[in-house]
Amino acid sequence: MNACPPLHPVRRLLLAGLTALWLAGCGGGSSQVGTDTAQTVQASGTVVDDQGIPLAAATVAVVSASAVAGTDQTVQTDGSGRFVLTLDAGTPVVLRVDKAGYTRGFRAATAAADNASAASRVVLLPLASTQTFDLTQPAVLRVPGSPARVELAASSLVREDGRPISGSPTVALTPIDPSADIARMPGLLVDSVSGEPIESLGALTVNFTDASGAPLNLASGQTATIRIPATPAPGASLPATFPLYHLNETTGRWTQEGTATLKTDPATGAKYYEGTVSHFSTWNADQVITRTGLDLSATMDGAVCTVPAGLRVVAQGVDYNGMTESQGNVFFARANSRVQLRLVDAAGTVLDALDMSTGAAGGSVRPPRCLSVQQTVQLSGQVVVSSGSLDGYRVQISGDFPSFTLPMDAGGRYSTPIYRAAGAVSARLVRTDTRRDLPDTVVSATVAGSDVVLGDLIVTDTSVRLAGCLQGWAGFRQPSAQVSVWRGSTPLGSPFTATATDPGFVFSVPIQSSLSLRITPPDASLAERVVNLSVGNTPPDLSTCLALPRGPQVQASSSGSGLVRNFDASATTPGDGTLTTFAWDFGDGASGSGAVVSHTYASAGTFTVRLTVSDALGQRSVFSIAPDTGGGTVYSTLTAATALSVDSRNSCVIRDGSPWCWGYNGSQALGRSFALVSGDIRTANGLESSGVPVRISVGLTSATAVVNGDAHACALNANGTVQCWGSGVLGDGLSSKSVTPVTVSGISSAKAISGRDYATCAALADGSVRCWGNSSVGAPPVAIGGISDAVGVAAFGATFGGTGDGCAVLASGGVRCWGDNGYGRLGNGSEVDSATAVPVSGVSTAVAVATGDRSSCALLADGTVACWGEYSGGWFNNVVDHGPGGPAITVPGVSNAVALSMHGSRSCAVLADGSVMCWGTVADDGMTSSFTRRTTPVVARGLSGVVSLALGQGHACALLGSGSVQCWGANSNGQLGTGGQVFRVDGVVQTPPTYPSSTTPQNVVGLP
Repeated sequence: MNACPPLHPVRRLLLAGLTALWLAGCGGGSSQVGTDTAQTVQASGTVVDDQGIPLAAATVAVVSASAVAGTDQTVQTDGSGRFVLTLDAGTPVVLRVDKAGYTRGFRAATAAADNASAASRVVLLPLASTQTFDLTQPAVLRVPGSPARVELAASSLVREDGRPISGSPTVALTPIDPSADIARMPGLLVDSVSGEPIESLGALTVNFTDASGAPLNLASGQTATIRIPATPAPGASLPATFPLYHLNETTGRWTQEGTATLKTDPATGAKYYEGTVSHFSTWNADQVITRTGLDLSATMDGAVCTVPAGLRVVAQGVDYNGMTESQGNVFFARANSRVQLRLVDAAGTVLDALDMSTGAAGGSVRPPRCLSVQQTVQLSGQVVVSSGSLDGYRVQISGDFPSFTLPMDAGGRYSTPIYRAAGAVSARLVRTDTRRDLPDTVVSATVAGSDVVLGDLIVTDTSVRLAGCLQGWAGFRQPSAQVSVWRGSTPLGSPFTATATDPGFVFSVPIQSSLSLRITPPDASLAERVVNLSVGNTPPDLSTCLALPRGPQVQASSSGSGLVRNFDASATTPGDGTLTTFAWDFGDGASGSGAVVSHTYASAGTFTVRLTVSDALGQRSVFSIAPDTGGGTVYSTLTAATALSVDSRNSCVIRDGSPWCWGYNGSQALGRSFALVSGDIRTANGLESSGVPVRISVGLTSATAVVNGDAHACALNANGTVQCWGSGVLGDGLSSKSVTPVTVSGISSAKAISGRDYATCAALADGSVRCWGNSSVGAPPVAIGGISDAVGVAAFGATFGGTGDGCAVLASGGVRCWGDNGYGRLGNGSEVDSATAVPVSGVSTAVAVATGDRSSCALLADGTVACWGEYSGGWFNNVVDHGPGGPAITVPGVSNAVALSMHGSRSCAVLADGSVMCWGTVADDGMTSSFTRRTTPVVARGLSGVVSLALGQGHACALLGSGSVQCWGANSNGQLGTGGQVFRVDGVVQTPPTYPSSTTPQNVVGLP
């Protein structure tokens, strides 16, 4: 075995900072040792970062069958980034290199003969983006300053070992630019099936782990979308489609799986390739090269060439991103291209290089001259300290060869041998302790046959603190955003994650520099925002928080009835970009476009309608208006209403087992987010009022009836329980206010409920009646004495001793009332209050009961109506205006009644033919209020097909046999349900729509 020649002292310094030992002439850079089972070879190399800085404590592991028993299969790099491994000389090696904070690296040998040099120089890239996300939600995972991203479906990841995922998952994403340095690409640039060389147009590493560090991947049958930044060689064109490859981490080769399509980021103009993947690894936009032969045995003019022992030749693309090595005695490169031939040693050091053109496919070309070990010259220079110290600095040497770094002596001097024809060479300062960018001090020279002394590099450790914050969280759809600071195309430090509760960021940046702040939202519907900054000797003023990216602000309304629906989103306002498209999904398989559209449904049903608005930056707002989402409006849910209730400023129905309400939301009758304002509940960031029905969003799916008062609403469930939400009258014994329904305590078998103003009552299956009200806020229900066979109930709405005031219809046909007996409204011939229910005189065949402010009425079994209380004598025969009341008096002119409703001093009966008759303080149309006391019931105009009626303080609604609802009267808060919504954002009401009142019935939108 040949002895290794001694190294020049400076050459030894270079190699210590670069790679492995100089092994030329030592058996091809390897040490072969005879054993009982196989020959072995020593493989050595250096691990560096993308600046050429050696990385200490990186782990290098053998992952192929080339490991030798009894030797270390895993080693760590030393302080110079070096490692040495003993390998089986008969099996091609595959090595894996890991270091915290960096991408995982792979190196593989084409053949076992290349084991010694397979990992001579390993480049690890710092992780570009690390973020934690919610596994249960769809996720768009992005890299600041790059079009790189991964789009995941909800719950699409699993642990690779099959165990349950621990905590929230984390993803590490890093784009790879092979045009900057082809050595950044992991593995061997070879197709794993054909063995043919491949070229790359960019790559992206994707690594998912759970909270315990266990690796995650896509579940079987799941796919994800990835975007790989397109990084062609200078001057190269980008094809519209390109094969998509993934790295096989076992073989170190690349396997094609699918195709990627070239696209452009509308916000930045950056090009990227997008494709669909079924698992995660390093993904690469690659293709097999069309190859031509390179005959390195002789020159164009016939001179014989030989490769010196212990050295090898690689061909690196100049106008494409690829690299090939000899396969036996055969050498290939891409046809009709430019390549640079490099003569390198086992350490990867370039000893000679020349550029040449390749020939046509299938042919072969010779180089213009032979490659040979060039004489070296000395490249040296000095680093001068202006402020700070030399600690943490190295000098990066760059040229037509892989960049490397050098240390300095105590006086700042550095030196390295370099081959004499190296050409243009430059040096700059880099730091080993941080990736902070440094002042643009670069010194250059041309190496062409003699020693070169470079100009001085100057250390100036002057930086300033750049601090700021982000605003606009109320309209931002995500809980966080990444902030990064850049100098040109170089990030300064790691991204900072800002949140609504912690919106600040801090960076250390160099003085006298032009920088940019990039605000990168995790939501793919928003574009990255770039804020350019000029830093002098003091930081720029960022005391005013920077605005978060803002997409289109959707405002939409609807009109129409039955199966025909009209949608208008013309009031939508742009965010950072000009509005471009309005895309409607009507939920029945049909779609539409434009700000104003109309759609006719084929049949009634429950449909989810979504509007996606996009702008010129590629930002989009998806206005989800599904029935069971709290954030939108249901415009086209065509199922029928089955129960109806109204109060002073809102209305409710039951549909599909859930309450749907519209109108005023200040007391949370609509069940939305709230905040306390002057002791009342107001919406903080949600609905102030709604002119379209919204679903009570939590926990109510089997409701059969609904009642609402001034500050609350309650639903009767099919299982006999009652749930309430809003303010004051909740009955759970705990809550005074709640945005979500709470269960009324002690009630499990209710069969009827009634509510008015600030009280609610329920008739139970055992015939008892229980009531709760705001005389004791949040108190549980109280049993009403004197009732044992109730089948129905009606609440007056005031309170009496905490039990409420009301009447109950009994199974026997009688009616009993309790509470405040002013105006004789208990119907017992007295005006004495009673906490115990007393019988109403003159009523024995009642089937239902209704209550007003000062009187009550009963629907009798024969379809007539009897009333008592104020006006019970004078109402119909003009004798007295009020008095002790009772017995009940029959209402003249009403027959075949099937339902009753009362409010204030108005009363109405629904007749069997679907018409409505009203009396009391109503006008001659029977619909509007009047100061005249009408003693003879009149037919309400414009109503037909009515099955039930609900009178409120200023409006009324009718439930029709078709399941639709019509309302009329006052509409100050949208209680007629004819469209429009008011939102409160950060305590400020946003541009209220006009809610027009109507004296004629209007269809409630979203009902058939």
